[in-house]
Amino acid sequence: MKKIMLVMLGTSLLFSVSKINAQETQRTKRMQGFQQGRMERMKNGNEFGKNLNLTDEQKAKAREINKDYQSKINALKSNDKLTMGEFKKQEATLKKERNDKLFAILTPEQKEKAEKFKNNVQEGKGQKAEQMKKELNLTDEQAAKIKDINATYATKIKAIRDNSSLSKEEKKQQLSALMKERKNAVDKVLTQEQIKKRDELLKERKSKRMSKEK
Repeated sequence: MKKIMLVMLGTSLLFSVSKINAQETQRTKRMQGFQQGRMERMKNGNEFGKNLNLTDEQKAKAREINKDYQSKINALKSNDKLTMGEFKKQEATLKKERNDKLFAILTPEQKEKAEKFKNNVQEGKGQKAEQMKKELNLTDEQAAKIKDINATYATKIKAIRDNSSLSKEEKKQQLSALMKERKNAVDKVLTQEQIKKRDELLKERKSKRMSKEK
């Protein structure tokens, strides 16, 4: 009888420990994703906000909006009962709510600047494509095919990034595989000479980045 009781107690303890570990793992994943997203938001936010010339009143309102947002995010982070998918969904809702409130305090001129900022991000992608066409001496047909390939894979990449059921590691693996597929698809459009030139340019740029980081 004592042996049975000990086995039952041991099983119960193992179950409790496993449950706690699972909760801690979920919390850790949420924290890592939150910190990474926070750093990215700070970087983009500084670039975005410095050109809007906010008044002191607007800055005060923005601080209150962000404070309220942060309070709600902290409440989400402390809720161990939420799955990663539930957390991401509620976080996205809170982000949209905050962004709508921030946009509402802007003047028409500031709203126009905010829209231009978003458009500039998209234009930057177009400029890179034009630069690639010039550097590799692509024909119009090649450029059009590569544009279609990039558009197709951009949709696939977004689907993976927005898939809250995937872990960070699973997303990393799937995105890596997708980038290889995209490279292979682009390689089929390029000539051997263009592939060689592209690889040389990428190697050169990587070398320059590493030199700057030293």
